[in-house]
Amino acid sequence: MNYHHLGVSWETYDKYPSCKEELKVLARFIALVEGKNLPVFGSQFHPEWPLFEWSETSNVVHTEEAVRGNSVFADFFVRECRKNMHEFEDKELMHEHLAYRWSMNVHYTQEHGDTQTYYWRKCF
Repeated sequence: MNYHHLGVSWETYDKYPSCKEELKVLARFIALVEGKNLPVFGSQFHPEWPLFEWSETSNVVHTEEAVRGNSVFADFFVRECRKNMHEFEDKELMHEHLAYRWSMNVHYTQEHGDTQTYYWRKCF
């Protein structure tokens, strides 16, 4: 099962010139992008799910191939993140910005399976 219909459409991609200028599409369904000038990656899927998502209601494939293939993506993302040498000034400031601080809601629909949603206050 895939969720290509939830990703960025080619129509939307073509509509915004900055998308073409800043993002290189790495997958057919615009499920994976890479920044052309900035160290930014985006994925419409969760490469960690075959390894760690074991919800009874999810449609996650756990075959050896799925685990190996998605491990490649997950390992790549972690290696890229480790290139960033930025640090918080102290642990209090770091904890203030961690996602765990915010409420998470898990929704289930027959059409989309489990959906985890985080809600942040407006930051920009």
